[in-house]
Amino acid sequence: PPRNSNFRLYEKFSQLESKLKKFIIWANCYSAFAIGTNNIANVVAPVMLSFSAKQLCVNPILCILPVGLSFGIGSFIFGKSVINTISKEIIPIGQLSASIISFVTATFVIIASLIGLPTPYVQFTTFSVLAISSVKDGFYLTYKKSVVQKIIFVWIVTPVIAFLLSYLLHLVVETMLIS
Repeated sequence: PPRNSNFRLYEKFSQLESKLKKFIIWANCYSAFAIGTNNIANVVAPVMLSFSAKQLCVNPILCILPVGLSFGIGSFIFGKSVINTISKEIIPIGQLSASIISFVTATFVIIASLIGLPTPYVQFTTFSVLAISSVKDGFYLTYKKSVVQKIIFVWIVTPVIAFLLSYLLHLVVETMLIS
């Protein structure tokens, strides 16, 4: 947002608005590609590994397409509240900052994908927003926000619950199969 301290910079960005719009579209497409290289692969991998691709469908690409489409539909239906949390509740993020975050995060995710590491795109993006908030509002004020505390709590608790539930369900299934 324009302020006395950044008005000249903001004015220059306004003059480059059409180039900025192209960069925003490009950065978002690049981010979607990055999500496809890693997050969609994370969703598809367990199913693809448990069956051969020919048992599921003729072509592995045809198995992945519905997952990608589901990502889009899920985002359309439920994404608004998450977008609001990331782009407004933590700190208001402008178009340029959002595009830079998307570009940097997508680059890290693609690099991780190239070396075969699953990575959390969402956490990278959120931590980038937290970094911007820490620069603008200070570290203490950023981490005192209730929405930030909720995010950190969920990120700590959810993996533990997922681990425990997966472990317990596998024990139950194994016990039932052995009996």
